[in-house]
Amino acid sequence: MPEIQLVRQGNALKPKNGDRTLVPQGSTVTFRAEAGIAGTEIAFAGNTPFDQNRVPYNKPLAVKALFNESDPGRNKYPYKCHGFGPDGEPLDSDGGGGEMEIIQH
Repeated sequence: MPEIQLVRQGNALKPKNGDRTLVPQGSTVTFRAEAGIAGTEIAFAGNTPFDQNRVPYNKPLAVKALFNESDPGRNKYPYKCHGFGPDGEPLDSDGGGGEMEIIQH
């Protein structure tokens, strides 16, 4: 089960291990935020690999998207992270965020 660790980078909330995470089709993904970050929400613009465009953190999410061999660009799902730091300051990734890429097993 892939985990996507979200960490604070200045006033942004971004994936710890780089912007793109490879995720096998049919797997389960969990977004996790570093300690002290609250209210985190992941928002997918347009298509989503899940049942909904906005998903919580710390909850296993079943990937519904299938690998698209004929159009590799459709395997990429950009998202933005939103949350609050320990002092209530807003954290977001409006200038970027991350991307999930669906791969075959």
